[in-house]
Amino acid sequence: MHTMRIAEVSVKYVKKEVPSNLKILNGQKVITPETVVEIFKDLESEMQEKFITLYLNGQNNVLCYAVNFVGTLNSCQVSPREIIRIALLVGASAIITIHNHPSGNIEPSKDDKDITTKIKKALNLMDIRLLDNIIIGKDKKYYSFHNNGLL
Repeated sequence: MHTMRIAEVSVKYVKKEVPSNLKILNGQKVITPETVVEIFKDLESEMQEKFITLYLNGQNNVLCYAVNFVGTLNSCQVSPREIIRIALLVGASAIITIHNHPSGNIEPSKDDKDITTKIKKALNLMDIRLLDNIIIGKDKKYYSFHNNGLL
């Protein structure tokens, strides 16, 4: 049996730049879907679907949020991979996803339900919780997957 000894170890630290689409909300506490809707009320007037993720620490304080995807008038391509990449980068324990429906109709589509399930399954592998997926419509109307038993 041979024994190998290491005489010197070199460690190189590389500074990771935070993606430019991340925004800080100064540790704001997220308690209810109404809190989230208030933060993102400007989505009501958007003409394109936008998919946003709030990244939270273990106490549900906001670490940051990202506008992950921007789509068209009635659809948005979403990839769980990008959501998870940022969650790992910022050390999130949980996330809340938000997107708008420019039509004003807050009922989730089959695609909304499918991507929520896909995101939740992917997050579970990383021990990150999906607390809610919120659809924002018009006139402060919203749909919470959590409140409607879909999570």
